Amino acid sequence: MFYETPSQRATRFPSTFHITTRFPLSQPPRTLPLKEPLTFEYLGLTLDPYLTMEAAMKHICRKINAAHQTVAAVAHSLRYDSSATDRRIRSSPYVLFRIWQPCVLGFATENLRYLVTNAQIDAVERTLIHSLQRTLHGFTSPHITMIELGITPLILQQALQLVALHFRYTVLHTNTIAAKLYNLRCKFRCSNAHPQHTIENRIAKAHSTLMISITYPGPPPMPRSVTLAKPKNKGKSHTTFLKPIVSAEWLRQIRFKYPHAPLPPFGNASSRLHAHFLLHHLSLCNNLYKLPSYLTMCGHRNPMSLPRLRSHSHQSIPTHMLTIADNQRDDYDSRVCLYCPSGVTGSEIHLILECPATSHVALDLIQFLTTLLYDTCQPDWSTLTTHQQTSLILGDPPSTLPKNIHHVRL
Repeated sequence: MFYETPSQRATRFPSTFHITTRFPLSQPPRTLPLKEPLTFEYLGLTLDPYLTMEAAMKHICRKINAAHQTVAAVAHSLRYDSSATDRRIRSSPYVLFRIWQPCVLGFATENLRYLVTNAQIDAVERTLIHSLQRTLHGFTSPHITMIELGITPLILQQALQLVALHFRYTVLHTNTIAAKLYNLRCKFRCSNAHPQHTIENRIAKAHSTLMISITYPGPPPMPRSVTLAKPKNKGKSHTTFLKPIVSAEWLRQIRFKYPHAPLPPFGNASSRLHAHFLLHHLSLCNNLYKLPSYLTMCGHRNPMSLPRLRSHSHQSIPTHMLTIADNQRDDYDSRVCLYCPSGVTGSEIHLILECPATSHVALDLIQFLTTLLYDTCQPDWSTLTTHQQTSLILGDPPSTLPKNIHHVRL
């Protein structure tokens, strides 16, 4: 019944299932129609009759929202039930993110490989990022939030899971029934009668997305770290090996949006996402899975200020505010500085380095950075562009600065 096609369902007679009562014998038999379930759960995954995975997607979103309520309650308690001295430390963005990550993120990635369309993945991703933004009280572009906190786009995360599944079927557990069926179905994958959204086609697409389809559909090449790992740890080692590949593909997609972006960056931004790319372009060369170092070293006085400045959601920067006095400003260039009469765009660069009313705030920090650049044999502060200077002020270390000095700079 569950695997009926629409044509089979239309020709079924009778159209509904029913049972006939035989007791008590003193009464005539009655016909009771049976209600057909629209969905059912199997190993925590909600399935629908035609396996479109729409029910699974909606169930994942509901679990994310339910988990967010728990995180919100904990965050509220940390913020308002702690002592005044510990309140800012306990409710810092790093602490809130570390609470949110195990409670919410797992629900989005647990059954991600079963979703069959990009629209379903996008719906889960929107729910996930909205939960994170509400937790940190920083409402900006979802792409900026994901870049700042190392949340991989779910479509790439799904590709990683599918490639890891292929590794299990072709290397680790080749004698299981699932592996035998997978290898058998791969032989008929190129057939016109093969459905488009099958697991075999999606695994092949995942290899193409990550650009590692050289040996597909055969076993993938194993690096030395995977070969030398214990048998029970090979799957985990292979996933760790894939993460830099996913990070490189993520970075390629980010840069693809701005193919003419100069290096070192300069020029005028056209949106908050473009401005974030120009300011933090050099810091994106690292593994995007890792949290930026500034998150663990935010000052205790106001730990939320720096993440909001970097994520373009600070209410003191005109370009971060979409409305002023109920006047919506859709164009980035129309968000002018409130202190300058000349109509200059009120970006981070202008308010931190150029605006006569606010630039004095960063003078002590600029003096410290100038000394630090000199002591570490880095380029002089005056030789840097305004984008590079603002990037340093907002917590991005120079690309040539040794990592053991990062904590001193921050």
